Amino acid sequence: MWFRGASSMSNPSTPPHPPAWSGPQWDDPVLTRLARRLRDAHRAVAPLPPESRRRLIRHLLTITDLAKRDHALADRKLEAFLADLPCRLAAERDESDTSGSQSSSETPSSDEIACDTGSIACR
Repeated sequence: MWFRGASSMSNPSTPPHPPAWSGPQWDDPVLTRLARRLRDAHRAVAPLPPESRRRLIRHLLTITDLAKRDHALADRKLEAFLADLPCRLAAERDESDTSGSQSSSETPSSDEIACDTGSIACR
């Protein structure tokens, strides 16, 4: 049988297994900073109500996808997103605090609530 010689065919000089993956192996402080800021932005958005969270996470995923092709542009878009995030969060709080007290004619439209950043469409 050909199985008898199978144990003698193994090469003792080859390493047993490659080392386990320990994370990305880049040494680029710009990419590291971008990744950290994207993670922090996701954490800031996580506790929001589902509708708001879904919309904001969609923006963050778009920025994350852009970072794969153009990290400098993604960094600028994330900067604009983060600069506008307090405005968005305040608008969400105001909307939830006064949801029952305003008539439909007093409620601001989505265009009025939408953020005024030239680089990110906030609708």
